[in-house]
Amino acid sequence: MSRGEAGKGTSRSRGIAIGVSFALLCLGALVLVLRTTHTIENFRSPWGWTPPREPVVGVFAALRSVSGVCPGQSAGPTLPGAPDPPSDLATRLGELGLVELPEAAETLSLPWAANRSLLDGACGLALINADPGSRLFADPSRRYRMLAVVSVCDAGASLSSGAGTARARYFALPGLSADARAATGLSGPSLLRMAIAEAALSRRGFVPGRRYAVETVAPATAGATHVLSPPATPSSGCVAWVAVGEGLSDANSSFEGQPTGSSCAEGGLEEPGFVVALLSCASTGAGIGTGEVSFFDPDGDGGRVYFRPFGISSVGPRLQTSAPATTVGGLREISGGSIPLPTPALRREP
Repeated sequence: MSRGEAGKGTSRSRGIAIGVSFALLCLGALVLVLRTTHTIENFRSPWGWTPPREPVVGVFAALRSVSGVCPGQSAGPTLPGAPDPPSDLATRLGELGLVELPEAAETLSLPWAANRSLLDGACGLALINADPGSRLFADPSRRYRMLAVVSVCDAGASLSSGAGTARARYFALPGLSADARAATGLSGPSLLRMAIAEAALSRRGFVPGRRYAVETVAPATAGATHVLSPPATPSSGCVAWVAVGEGLSDANSSFEGQPTGSSCAEGGLEEPGFVVALLSCASTGAGIGTGEVSFFDPDGDGGRVYFRPFGISSVGPRLQTSAPATTVGGLREISGGSIPLPTPALRREP
């Protein structure tokens, strides 16, 4: 290639780069104009898509607060000056109404299985933090996770993998005992997930229902995806729901295309399951009216999903300083007929 041809190639490349940069600047300016001249409620994109409007102001953020307890987000070493993962997670448990029992703290040999009643008949959680050089999991994808959260509701708590030693801190949920758990018909992990969700929503003014409905997921292909909707729809307004999965994982909830919840990858607790919140509303002719929860069946052996309704006052979600005492010990499965919906229901905005 001659020097002149090389110069032409270089000029052409520079021209293309300048053109691409100019196009990106124009696109950025268009987005800025659209965002500053329209609110999210009335924004309509040039391609015809309109973001869904919240049925009640602030409800989506409130529903997303039901994230469970996610120790997987505190994996591996932290940067200097960053919050200590065990302390950060312990603070989260305190916000959800659990009370630490410092006198019960102990050092464990891994793998671990409890051979005694850990919380004197109470239900709660064990926060297990691996010591340096130890590991909690044999699975390579989880090998560097240093924290685990295990449900404790009787003498059956355990962590079936790992090597070395770990420190255990115990947190009890006041008002919830192993006897109360047995009366609900729920397993310890499912009841604690329900309690964690109740605490998150109660702090925001939601009123929990006293009954729950069960949807059975039939066995299918391992890794199959399932989608369920709440078992009932209000005649007017909207009702929030907590969905707790047992033997299932990786749940996501949505309402009219808008995400309203996402569970931890392993459900937070070491026992397989999930917890998310979703919404169902009376049909207005302007949308599908009810939310959905999608999830995986990792082993293909099926599972169960428990749905519990929540109402709220007409003022909408309001964050409180602390969660009221848990009511999950009084939960009972609805047997026959429709599940009663709590009142008042959320008033859907026009």
